[in-house]
Amino acid sequence: MGAVPPDEFGRARPGRFTWELAATIPAFDGLGTEKLRRGINRDGRVPRGMFSVSMKADPGRPIPGSFAASFAFFRTREVAICRNVLQGVLKHYLHVRDDIRESVDPEFADEIAPVVRGLDDLRPLLAFNSVYVHPAGGGKADLGFGLECAWEEEHGLGVRVWGDEVVLVGHQSDAIEGRGHTEWALKNMGDGMGGAAGAKR
Repeated sequence: MGAVPPDEFGRARPGRFTWELAATIPAFDGLGTEKLRRGINRDGRVPRGMFSVSMKADPGRPIPGSFAASFAFFRTREVAICRNVLQGVLKHYLHVRDDIRESVDPEFADEIAPVVRGLDDLRPLLAFNSVYVHPAGGGKADLGFGLECAWEEEHGLGVRVWGDEVVLVGHQSDAIEGRGHTEWALKNMGDGMGGAAGAKR
């Protein structure tokens, strides 16, 4: 069955398609502007100051140990993983920023894709939404992080993590879908995503 679930799993409730709970993730507190945060948690199911955690497991059955192990790994390495997620987004943003600016109305370019020199400059452009827990393999975590972002309002931003390594930065759907980490590491290589984030085309 894998690792013993953390106490938080006792608060998980069955949703329509997944197991769900709310959790504090301090590293993601304070991200984003009010405008970006407005689209998150519209139904009020997640208490203020907490974030949604969704396990892509059958809500009609007990949570498998492989999902609990993934989330337990995250909790033991939370600070490092969250730092890596933000660093991965920063690399991705720096890679795609020029293309974004060319594709939007010049009047809004500085608002949507401003100059960013580090994480402090990036924080107002992001709002954390949810973490998606996938079954662990090899004693590590398989996690997806969903974020709202200023430069991709339609599809959002998704970061996929294997263990504590970012293997893909893409759309929010990439955080939600359940695929193996090898597929994530190979997807869209050379396009500012995954292990190729920040690489030259």
